[in-house]
Amino acid sequence: KSTSGSVVLLGKTLIGWRSIRQKHLSLSTMEAEFSCLFLLCTELVCYRQLLIDMGIDVQEPIVVYEDNQSAIQMASNLAVKTRTKHIDLRYLNVRKCVQSKMIQLESENNIADHFTKAQGNVMHKACCDEYELKL
Repeated sequence: KSTSGSVVLLGKTLIGWRSIRQKHLSLSTMEAEFSCLFLLCTELVCYRQLLIDMGIDVQEPIVVYEDNQSAIQMASNLAVKTRTKHIDLRYLNVRKCVQSKMIQLESENNIADHFTKAQGNVMHKACCDEYELKL
């Protein structure tokens, strides 16, 4: 089972984060990453609607950092490949978010790595400094 991590920023302000152990067994890293993308897209739709309801202009696309190139390709491509046809259809909501340009997937500077990988003291302090968190 994989650990999923996500960070939601509004500008430079941390408004949401998650680090959870996935409940299902993924057959590949791409599937685990895609599962996390699905959860994040669901959250982003809620955050987006909340901001709109508050009268705040939401700039689209919302940038989502994803470090797995296979997951990015799967999210951007409509074709079902032999190696990915087992993936649950509900995850295809990620494709809908990408195609409607609600989100844009990028792979550099993935700050969610702080929530999914063991970090030493130096990396932990850098993460806290980046989000202006005090210990």
